[in-house]
Amino acid sequence: MDKTKMIDTVKTYIAQHLNCTEKDLQKDGVIFVPNDEQDSPFLEICTMGRSVIVSASSEILPKVEALLAGKSRDEIFERI
Repeated sequence: MDKTKMIDTVKTYIAQHLNCTEKDLQKDGVIFVPNDEQDSPFLEICTMGRSVIVSASSEILPKVEALLAGKSRDEIFERI
């Protein structure tokens, strides 16, 4: 398996696990996505490329978004 194929495989897995799209992984900034596919409560934050994906259960997503909205990548991970 070559490097490109491995990266594509990782992107597909991350997008499925975090309930976002592979295009979200290429966007600039922080992307908030509801994720009720995982056991609740769920919260994972992942960075890949230019984006930070914040994936959380619907019931906690508004609180998480209020805490992290407007923060840079460094500021988000500074608190974790």
